[in-house]
Amino acid sequence: MVAGDLHRQGVGRFLLIGRLYELSKHPIAKLVFINTSQHSRGFFEREGFVVKAETLDGYAPGLHRYDLELTLPDRQRNVIAERWISISGEIRE
Repeated sequence: MVAGDLHRQGVGRFLLIGRLYELSKHPIAKLVFINTSQHSRGFFEREGFVVKAETLDGYAPGLHRYDLELTLPDRQRNVIAERWISISGEIRE
């Protein structure tokens, strides 16, 4: 998780794309699964994850659980690699 005062600054995206990049280098990795609440669901969907299940009040009353997945065919691996090169170059000093 990223502290609220750092939201919308690219930190979460940097961490996610970096992890996806490392996973995508392993041919055995075919799917990436994650579960999250309605508060960050959109972030993962914008990165290509697809909602596979929704559990209302899955974490607590009013805090719903969403199970998402991202498939890793070759074209997605290439997109991830290109994004990582772009993002990591922006962050480095």
